[in-house]
Amino acid sequence: FDTKPGGGWEYLGSDGPLRRGAAVAYDSSGARLLLHGGKELGSESISNDLWVHQEDGWSELKLESSGQLPSLHDHAGVWDTLEERLFLFGGKNKENTSPGLWVVDSNHFLKPVESQTELADQNSILSSDVVVKPALFHYADGNRLIVVSRSALEAYAFELGTQTWSQLVSKESEQQAYIQAFFEPLGGKLLFGSSLKQSQNMFWLGLNSNVVTTHKF
Repeated sequence: FDTKPGGGWEYLGSDGPLRRGAAVAYDSSGARLLLHGGKELGSESISNDLWVHQEDGWSELKLESSGQLPSLHDHAGVWDTLEERLFLFGGKNKENTSPGLWVVDSNHFLKPVESQTELADQNSILSSDVVVKPALFHYADGNRLIVVSRSALEAYAFELGTQTWSQLVSKESEQQAYIQAFFEPLGGKLLFGSSLKQSQNMFWLGLNSNVVTTHKF
């Protein structure tokens, strides 16, 4: 979607990967869309390839390292604008949940991906609701990744400098089905919205204070 005056929606075409449960991230500096993994339409086969969409259409990116990206679906991706790299988190590999966090690095946004590394094993958050179908954000001012559950008011942060996890919001049993989360980078806040018809609450999470504020409509 082009937000410039006179802009609007643009169909990206069907010449690229047709997937469900794939991770998608947008590189604003390179003006490109990145897509990883997911299941092939009409199949249970899980992919591990990485695709990019630019002005000339879809093309597959090949790793120059000997490593293999994980085969995942129902995971999340986000682009790190500071280091120009792609992060992948969570999801499932076949029937097992995958708490892994992966990074795909490149020296320049126009060049193919050069390396990929598994940063950490997140066994401490495996039992949480943030692993499958998460929302993933990169908070540049705090140099952190923010992982948000789509089924409960629950969020974790990964400090990129120290490569450590911390819990921002603990799950509360009475607060279920908050499936939408939006990141406001200038104010360093997350907005949660409920999918429950009987709930008209919205929640702001201040990433600098870790304070949740409830707004009723």
